[in-house]
Amino acid sequence: MANTNGLAIHRLVGGTALVTGAARGSGRAIAEAFVAMGADVLAIDLLDMEPIPGAVSLKLDITDEAAVERAVTDGLNGRPFQIVVNNAGIYKQSPFEEHSTELLNKIMSVNVTAPFVIMRAAANALIDRKLPGAFINLSSIGGTHAHRNCAGYCASKAAVLGLTRATALDLAPHDITVNSICPGTVETDMIAQVAQDLTVELDTDIDGAWKYLYGKIPLGRFQKPEDVASMAVFLASMGARNVTGAQLTLDGGETAV
Repeated sequence: MANTNGLAIHRLVGGTALVTGAARGSGRAIAEAFVAMGADVLAIDLLDMEPIPGAVSLKLDITDEAAVERAVTDGLNGRPFQIVVNNAGIYKQSPFEEHSTELLNKIMSVNVTAPFVIMRAAANALIDRKLPGAFINLSSIGGTHAHRNCAGYCASKAAVLGLTRATALDLAPHDITVNSICPGTVETDMIAQVAQDLTVELDTDIDGAWKYLYGKIPLGRFQKPEDVASMAVFLASMGARNVTGAQLTLDGGETAV
């Protein structure tokens, strides 16, 4: 499909993509979608992962700055990553009065510092070669709207939005776009834990927790990992070449209420 300027809407900005948190959920769906679009993909996760057909898998702790910089700088078969998706994240609930600085630092190291390091390394490689790029950071509606018992998580996801906007401004002269996706409730293993936590917070059973979660969404359905992947493909495509510094909300209307 092409637009009126002859640009292929779904033609990716480059042939190499890095996706973190790719072992499962949205990260895996994003990696699979990029493979389907013809990209050469490096799928990174701290967890062991089932092979993703067509992708290269790497087990890596993204809080290890030196290891991450080596992996990103080396690229894929010597080719720099023109598409970067910072999907890996930590979600932990804790009453604020019990929220430890240790937990806060752990959340920030994965959700904020790691994307900073990855984008910096990827950007330098692209700038050296004068190549365009598309960086995508996974934030959350928790970065724009407060949630109980999630001070550290909400702070980290708000920081991702600030990092995205500032990086977009800095990298625009180099034709590198930087955008964020703010999903609401996505059907992953993480949401099962959220529902379980709500049984305590709301003093209800698991059915009541699920009813509460669905009831907050005007469209009446959760997002699927494939929905996140579709948005990532768009942001990494030539169709989004003039979209930068943006935060795209994907929540079924939850934050429109």
